[in-house]
Amino acid sequence: MSVKSVIEIDVNDDKFKAFQAAFDRYQKVLDQQAKKWEEVSKTFDKINKKTKEVNKSLSDNNKHLKDAAYTTANIARNMASAALSAAKWLTFGAIGGGFGLGGLASSASDYRRQALGLGISTGQLRGANVAYGRAFNPESVLANIANIQNDPANKQILARLGGQTGQNPADQLSTVYKNAVQQFKQFGQNPQFAEALGLTKIFSLEDLRRGANMTAKELDDLAAQFKKDQELFKLDDNVSKAWQDFWYELKKAGNTIELAFIKNLKDVVPQLVKLSDTITTTISNLLASKDFQRAVKDFADSISSGEFQEKVAKFFNALGQLAEGMIYVLRKVGALPGDKNADLAHDKRVQFGFAAQSYGSMSETQKKWFADPSKELQLLDLEEKYGLPTGVLSSVWDAESSKGKNKGKSEKGAEGDFQFIPKTAKEFGITDIQDFNQSADAAARKIKGLLRYYNNDPEKALAAYNWGEGYLNQDIQEHGAEWKKHLPVETSGYLAKNQGVIVQINNNTGGNAVATAQALPAGRN
Repeated sequence: MSVKSVIEIDVNDDKFKAFQAAFDRYQKVLDQQAKKWEEVSKTFDKINKKTKEVNKSLSDNNKHLKDAAYTTANIARNMASAALSAAKWLTFGAIGGGFGLGGLASSASDYRRQALGLGISTGQLRGANVAYGRAFNPESVLANIANIQNDPANKQILARLGGQTGQNPADQLSTVYKNAVQQFKQFGQNPQFAEALGLTKIFSLEDLRRGANMTAKELDDLAAQFKKDQELFKLDDNVSKAWQDFWYELKKAGNTIELAFIKNLKDVVPQLVKLSDTITTTISNLLASKDFQRAVKDFADSISSGEFQEKVAKFFNALGQLAEGMIYVLRKVGALPGDKNADLAHDKRVQFGFAAQSYGSMSETQKKWFADPSKELQLLDLEEKYGLPTGVLSSVWDAESSKGKNKGKSEKGAEGDFQFIPKTAKEFGITDIQDFNQSADAAARKIKGLLRYYNNDPEKALAAYNWGEGYLNQDIQEHGAEWKKHLPVETSGYLAKNQGVIVQINNNTGGNAVATAQALPAGRN
């Protein structure tokens, strides 16, 4: 049988040469990790040695402890509960598909109980959970609608949203949600207006924000899917009731068996108590022994030492870097699909990783001239976490506060690394406006929401970050495609500072930055 190669590589190929050079670098990383792992292994050897000493000190009691545990398991556990489990399994065991009869009965019973409480069918409840579960908690919303229908003081809320008193809550769910979202958007997604209109008596602010950041088509698709799903899951109530009755009988049988064991094993209880006391005494003596306590302390000291934790952290961090690096190389040689944004992020991580080593050895005076590379790495992590284009946070950080060098309060009251005013800071959960971690995370969430709101247009998103969505929307409405010509001088300069990252976003992502819905506060950040 001849051997035929699957892949043939020309050794003179430029891509293969690039791969070979990169692979050599990562091979060195592997060699370094082998040495580091040897150091970690030595630490584990010390731990194993301590463990052997503990085992030696306990060897005399070990056999008695095992015998007692075995006896306890066979008497206390098997006689008191295993028979019950066996009876249930043998009588109502698994059926095809992996569903137990008990599980089916429990689920059917729960659905009927909830549906009866909401005044809807089980099919409607199942359909709502499947279709609208991605937007809000259907059971909670349906319960709120049902409650408002019977509350004279709040009926007008439902009527304003297109609902009707006496109508099945599930039949008006789609209309009520769509109208609530429209009203929430109409009043600028303002929490106070949402509360004044009574929207929050049915939906949470998060539910409303989620819907406000969906397109009209997405909302219509949810309604259409719900209509199909409730028909798909439609079930005669008599069938649901039969399963509910069966679940009742199962629970009744289980309790009957448990009571039978409790009554008939009463004479054995004193012996079980004595056996339990013996086990308790043995274990207490074991834990109180000086050898055991000393061994545990030595073990805890070993694994909690800063040196041990540092070595383990370095090892796993290096593994992560190695994996990321190999993926990067495979993309470069065409073995994996290209990803400009991911490659750019990788290059910046390498750059800032090396810079962090030099930054640590600088004097405080020297550090004032450079941005902290560790913070740049944090921004890369946030961009990856929130699906933002690589470099956008670093660029905004630079434009807002010269990367932390000018983070004092501005004339408009904005301050911190990303220049938030107190009102917006509060909306995004910032408790310390000068804290880099809090403000950076808030900035990432705000930019994410702005990109989504402006259909991934980086210029509009960044202009809104600096000027405010309300002002920018009015500018766009009045001047259309010429909106940039009417920006304030500050915002025009702001876009100029960020021009590099705007071009980069458009080139690397084609304007399709991943940014899912977030609440967009009105006004300047």
